[in-house]
Amino acid sequence: MHLQSIRDDLLVSLITEYEEDPHQFVALPKRTVDSALAREIVAELRNEGYVEEQIRGVIRLTARGYREYMREPCPSFRKTESHACADQPQTTFLHSAAYAHRFPHGGA
Repeated sequence: MHLQSIRDDLLVSLITEYEEDPHQFVALPKRTVDSALAREIVAELRNEGYVEEQIRGVIRLTARGYREYMREPCPSFRKTESHACADQPQTTFLHSAAYAHRFPHGGA
């Protein structure tokens, strides 16, 4: 999978989760956590201040990250009725069958 599409999928999923509950941490699927490329993307987002990582693989979007990506001109981040573009696939890193855990308000 292309680096930008992985980043876009992850961010679209985090935006959706953030809109449901901005304090909610989410656990990435094991195959995502095991991916060196996905870990690199999470580290980059964390270093930019867009993602907070509670422990490895348990993350949430920050308010800064939400504001930044909701105003981003990239089509995959434009807010629409479904909070994601119609041409974007709805199965993402967080919404895959492997995703199963939510950690409310920082408690793992």
